[in-house]
Amino acid sequence: MEQRDYLKDQIDQMGKALAKILSDLMGLRTKIEPQNVFTHINQQLRTQVDLDLDRLLTISADERKNFLKKDLFNAANLETLAEILKEMGTKAVAKDANYVTEYFKVALELLNLADQKSEAISLERIQKKHTLEKLIEQYA
Repeated sequence: MEQRDYLKDQIDQMGKALAKILSDLMGLRTKIEPQNVFTHINQQLRTQVDLDLDRLLTISADERKNFLKKDLFNAANLETLAEILKEMGTKAVAKDANYVTEYFKVALELLNLADQKSEAISLERIQKKHTLEKLIEQYA
């Protein structure tokens, strides 16, 4: 029972850290140059949730899926991480359109993985996936 409570606490902490990073990212829109946003957010992800964005974006889909199967990445945390990647992709538009679709594709993968982990159908998640598909099509 204590083990389960500890895991739940870790999941909650990760969720709070990801939500703060997303909030910071939304606030950085006008404060930091687009090229510095990636560095800033990647540093936050590394220190707060032990996640390397560079690695997440460059490993294969299978490796990414295996990595994100950790218990700490529940459906809600995967959705927040997907939202961070979507925002990063949106910021990358100003920097380099070549990288944009990769952010969006990985975000879509995360939402699909969230679907697999979740026991409920989420209309909001379906809408987010539809938006990402449109963005991928737009920048492909």
